Amino acid sequence: DNNTDQKEYCTGDKLWDKDVIWEAENVLQGIGLPAVPGLVSALETSPKDKHPNILEALRKIGAHSVPSLAQALKISSPAVKEEIASVLGRIGEPAILALVLCMSDTDKSVRMHAATALGNTTPHTKKVVAALIKGLKDGEEEVRKSAKEALILTGNIAVADLAKTLKTDPDPVCRRQVAE
Repeated sequence: DNNTDQKEYCTGDKLWDKDVIWEAENVLQGIGLPAVPGLVSALETSPKDKHPNILEALRKIGAHSVPSLAQALKISSPAVKEEIASVLGRIGEPAILALVLCMSDTDKSVRMHAATALGNTTPHTKKVVAALIKGLKDGEEEVRKSAKEALILTGNIAVADLAKTLKTDPDPVCRRQVAE
């Protein structure tokens, strides 16, 4: 049946009702903090097609999920780290410290997504700017590009630090990124 009003989809051998999934997200959001460790653990153990629902529940829980997500960044696979960095960015201000830490991750994709997320969070603090300037020195072009684009979003708060970096940083790659 090609009915466009169909609210069900099939994964594996099970049929899932989107309304049931939405309701489950709301219940988990209502549970809040006690649901977070199980949701974070589910990111490692569940099929990837379930991750958007888990991540949305964690985003809705918000600041309460940040410590567990930050801890998961240390042990998760690169693909899950990327998803965690993305959801931290959507959580916003409570996740800034975790995102700054993501800028030092060994996986370039995590650093790239963290830079993008930092550019999209508010407020743009000196700590955010410093982490993004550090991203301009990254050995990976994609990370440098994400950091540069994020710095543009920070606006005037970054101007003084960028001017100082342009004048004093010994790294020519970083100075070139600032100049561009």
